[in-house]
Amino acid sequence: RDWWNRFGYEPAVVELIYVNDRDGIPVGQVLFDDIIDVTSDLPEAPLVEIVRGRQDVESFGSWYRVGVRFESRVEDPDSDTFLYRWDFGDSTTSEEPAPYHEFLVEADYTYTVTLGVRDETGLWGRDSAQVRVDPGGPGGLMTINFVGDVMLARGYDVPGGLIDTYGPEYVFAPTRPIFGEDADINVCNLECPLTDEGEPHPTKSYVFRGRPENIAGLTYAGIDLVSLANNHIIDYGQRGMEETVEVLDAAPIRWYGAGDNEYIALQPSFWSEQGVALGFFGQCNRTGREYNYQPFLDAACNKPGFAWHTDYNTRASVSELLPLADLVIAQLHAGIEYATGPGTGDGQDGVDGVAGLAVEPPHDAAGPVAGMPEPIFATRPSLSDRQLRYATVDAGAHLLICHHPHVLQGFEVYNGVLIAHSLGNFAFDQSFAETFPSIVLKATFDKAGFHDFTFRPVFIDDMVPQPATGRLGRSILDLMAEYSREMDTTVLVDSAGMQGRILL
Repeated sequence: RDWWNRFGYEPAVVELIYVNDRDGIPVGQVLFDDIIDVTSDLPEAPLVEIVRGRQDVESFGSWYRVGVRFESRVEDPDSDTFLYRWDFGDSTTSEEPAPYHEFLVEADYTYTVTLGVRDETGLWGRDSAQVRVDPGGPGGLMTINFVGDVMLARGYDVPGGLIDTYGPEYVFAPTRPIFGEDADINVCNLECPLTDEGEPHPTKSYVFRGRPENIAGLTYAGIDLVSLANNHIIDYGQRGMEETVEVLDAAPIRWYGAGDNEYIALQPSFWSEQGVALGFFGQCNRTGREYNYQPFLDAACNKPGFAWHTDYNTRASVSELLPLADLVIAQLHAGIEYATGPGTGDGQDGVDGVAGLAVEPPHDAAGPVAGMPEPIFATRPSLSDRQLRYATVDAGAHLLICHHPHVLQGFEVYNGVLIAHSLGNFAFDQSFAETFPSIVLKATFDKAGFHDFTFRPVFIDDMVPQPATGRLGRSILDLMAEYSREMDTTVLVDSAGMQGRILL
């Protein structure tokens, strides 16, 4: 599978080479008696099916309490003990094998109930069911806000800096009314580990981390989910990433896109809101291969890191989520740093049609950089960033949120699906003026899909994101309209309401 992922065809194993480099041993001989295919002995994920039991209805006034007994069928040849995670679609969960759940409802509605079962080998099986509660549940539209890169480290976390002086909440206080308090769900890309453990990556040019207690800033901001699929999650090694996950779990903030191995990194995360199940996955393709940042930053079979954004992995993630979630949302950390567009989509990996940017400048520099490094190794032929995003939509994703360039890029509606090519920075300590404009993107949805997209302008002022108003706000809205028009997508600018609306 790994070979197919990289090269697009299945390998034929025609030779095995054994290397033993023990200097000082004059002559040696190695004999292999047999070579055995152990595929059938590999761990198997559980097969899971939700079974809906009896339903009880109790009325009081215009409201009803509807109780449903849930059970499941689990088949697994190599495990007898399981962890259950039920999500009933009304923002409540359970870890019981056969829970009894009561829905408090007022009108007819169908809930998407999901179940994840993890076996003794750490593999997951999942199922979802549409449960019509009669009388049912709530209706109406819900909202979700997205922002780009959030990094509470380096300049924020120095002695006597912003966090030391005012606390991590200070960073998000100005934008809380248009972000955390302005939607049912709030999502960002967490661009740094929150850890005081681990060792710095031995070959990366830029590594940073924030203190674990900085998580208070994210909870104050109202953030519900974060993507960890980025080129900094492994800056302080496996332990630094693991402590970040522990801090997020304790918050609690849901996460996805990285892990101790590729299987965990590719696992999705789910969020339910008023009966609608949202499935999130995160991937990144900034592996460090072009600069020989060994060990590379992507996860593998027994190696920590982020989920590698490839055509194979993307299609696999979407196909896994489509039967389970009403809406599938991809968060992709990819693209050319500081480029104002995703390129032509002509497939030139590393160039991608952006004039004058054949290679990336040093990753995430805090200030101006003299010169640009040449890549040590040429990257493999692959789909361009833009083509990969098209393939993600073709696979069935309902929304694509992208980041990594640190500057804004335009919106593109492709086959009726919105691609936000770069939301830029949201909380970052860079000093390039071009990295200061930002936005908060709001999506309105129900079980049928996404219906409306608006965004509000933000400007990072002395490392603190602020709602942009007046001529500054209008200029950011106009900039996004111009960038989007280049990709045949129309943005309506409402300067009185200080927001833009993307036409689907």
